Amino acid sequence: MSALPVLPSACVYAIKLLAIDPQHPDRLAGRLEHVLSGRRHDFANGQALLACLAFEQQQATLDATPAPGRITSINP
Repeated sequence: MSALPVLPSACVYAIKLLAIDPQHPDRLAGRLEHVLSGRRHDFANGQALLACLAFEQQQATLDATPAPGRITSINP
């Protein structure tokens, strides 16, 4: 059985960017929140932000996979 598709609402994030050094506006830091679950991740650079997004995408895929014995749809 194939996994269910990830719903668009499972991929909604809020990102808070912090101005940590006005002399270096290219530095990136802040917090990422997955809106549906409320999971939060602090990040100190762009690479860490991408790692947080990759983790959340993986979680969204896992959450979309039906558990054994779980009814995912009812056909009349």
